[in-house]
Amino acid sequence: MALSNNSILHDVFKKLSPIIDEIEIESISSDFVWSIILGVLPLTPEGERNKLLEISLKDTTAEKIDNIEMITHYAEYFIKWKPDYRYPNVESFSQALGQLIKYVSTDPPAEKQLDRLKDLYISFITDYYIDSIKAGRSVSAAKNASFLAEKIFTDNMEIKARLNEIIS
Repeated sequence: MALSNNSILHDVFKKLSPIIDEIEIESISSDFVWSIILGVLPLTPEGERNKLLEISLKDTTAEKIDNIEMITHYAEYFIKWKPDYRYPNVESFSQALGQLIKYVSTDPPAEKQLDRLKDLYISFITDYYIDSIKAGRSVSAAKNASFLAEKIFTDNMEIKARLNEIIS
């Protein structure tokens, strides 16, 4: 039996799919996926409740896995065919991954499903850093990666360590 995914995240992507199909994915900005994630799983100031994230945490394991697979599919496309190393996209990808880590944090099978996206993220940041070195912006790229590690991935030692390894 096919999965009936009733999550908010899936619903938003499902409603946007016809638009994506109509205008073709090649025409879409590479931060498109991150913007959707941050719209559904928004960032909130520290100490404030994130009602949308709390609702999404109630998604079933199967829904979370399905959502992560869909997001990873889009991420693979954008990273391979439309890499965008401008800082706003780098930061949006980082924030979106941070929110997805929170989204799956109490669900080990869903956390495992996120491993591929984490690897894609680290590969993307590595390429961003290399591209920045070639363009003579190694100092700012190192500061940016350090900021991401310290501010966005404060509670995720795995990503934090991997980011710090890139710039060391």
